[in-house]
Amino acid sequence: MSATTTASTQQNPEIIVDIFGPIIDISNMPFFRELPSSTRHLDVEYIRAMLQQKYPSFDNWTAEKIFEKISEALNSAKIKKQLIDRDVLKLLCNAKKRGITIKIKNDVDETSSEAKKMVSDACTAIKDYSKYLYKCDEKFSPLIENDFDFTINDINVFLTSKQNDGTYRVVFDEGVTLDTLADNKNNFEWISIINDKEYMQKLTNAIIQGQRIRNIDNVITGLTRSDQINLANYAIMNNKPFYVFDEDIRTELNNNILHIKNLLTTRMDKEKPICIFLAGAPGTGKSYFVDNFADHIEAHVISRTSLSGVAEEHFTNAITKHVHDAFNEATCNKNHVAFLDEVDTESASLAFRFLMNPMTGTNVNAEGCAERRQVNNLVWIFAGSAYSTPEEFIAGFSKDRKVTDFFDRVHFNLVLPTVDTPGQAILAFIISLKKSNPTGHIKIEKRVLHLFGRTAWKSVRQISTICRIVQSTTDFDWNNIKLENFENVNSLSEFIKAREEITKNYSRMTDLITVIDEETT
Repeated sequence: MSATTTASTQQNPEIIVDIFGPIIDISNMPFFRELPSSTRHLDVEYIRAMLQQKYPSFDNWTAEKIFEKISEALNSAKIKKQLIDRDVLKLLCNAKKRGITIKIKNDVDETSSEAKKMVSDACTAIKDYSKYLYKCDEKFSPLIENDFDFTINDINVFLTSKQNDGTYRVVFDEGVTLDTLADNKNNFEWISIINDKEYMQKLTNAIIQGQRIRNIDNVITGLTRSDQINLANYAIMNNKPFYVFDEDIRTELNNNILHIKNLLTTRMDKEKPICIFLAGAPGTGKSYFVDNFADHIEAHVISRTSLSGVAEEHFTNAITKHVHDAFNEATCNKNHVAFLDEVDTESASLAFRFLMNPMTGTNVNAEGCAERRQVNNLVWIFAGSAYSTPEEFIAGFSKDRKVTDFFDRVHFNLVLPTVDTPGQAILAFIISLKKSNPTGHIKIEKRVLHLFGRTAWKSVRQISTICRIVQSTTDFDWNNIKLENFENVNSLSEFIKAREEITKNYSRMTDLITVIDEETT
């Protein structure tokens, strides 16, 4: 595909939801609650049949009578709140706050005055309740008249007419057929209150995804004011760089690294190592950061140990060997880095008892005698992926007081940005594509960034794997990929989804990306 091809217009994410069923839960009506297999969706014929079966002597269960009963409940202060699903409404108000378009639709035929009144009463109850939520917590946005779109009468027709506009959409409706779902599978996600037991979690995920897409669009707008992206603007450290998109995080990391480097030559305490807690979610590049950091301070990585997967009975040996290697190697004048990864694993509380003395420059020998060591040129990095702050870490190990002692001995807390944030994900993508020329200018089309940003990426490792495959060969056959090609990918299903999105519109991703050598610009 040529680089001049126009991409689909990207729209704001939408959530389409029925007023009756997901929000107004009919099954909580006092006189419907006793019915067998009662439904929360307003299926009038079903309700009439069930009521007739329950009360065979009463033949007056017309649709209008049912509408009247619902209106009575919606106007009863005692019953009204029971009818509104608070969790669903909170999710919708939260989604609106995040900039997602809400379209509340109505399947009820409003030809009768009773039906019109019931729908009006339902709208009023929902709006009033949403105002109450906003009053209690400003993370919610109250629903208003414009959020109720009753022009969507036939949901299948609506979805078919929208299937090519590129909108991310969640449909929360009983009336969506499997045929429509199959025809529109690349353009919306379908959640049915009746058929999907995980609808609440899916709706929550949709809201988070919607927020991510909105943030992606904002980042891309700022990123592409110029047609060139200079990676050097996003690098921390001077030589072999580690890239960070967020300006605040980059500045903080740079300042800490500079301070650490200065301490190695100017500090008065000659016996204690410099201890660092490095937090970063899986795949953010902790090991890569440690290697680059060691290069930057002209240090040698002398002991590299991961506690992930170490059986509890082997913890003592693993920690003892790590400490022994660090202390024995760090006695010369050269700077050294010791790296202990995954200190927040479930059994790692054992590790803290073995680290207390070494973190203050004291080694306990085989006879149990403590001896001071000259380890002032040692930088000790303890990394974890479960917690981003010492407070979270301490709370996670609340039963172990040694964790607090551990952080009392830590001099610096460094947090690596995750690829869940749009800018960091885009930056990791660009770096992965053109790692051979990391300081050059990259010219990249907006639609490539949009495509990337709207894909569910998991880690730098996954991005790198995908990009290597995309750049492999011009005649690469996607249909013949074997599972062993994905051994470094966190989630196979997510990889397949990402690969499909990448290859759906672009034959070769590199056709749309150009690296310009810095010397020629």
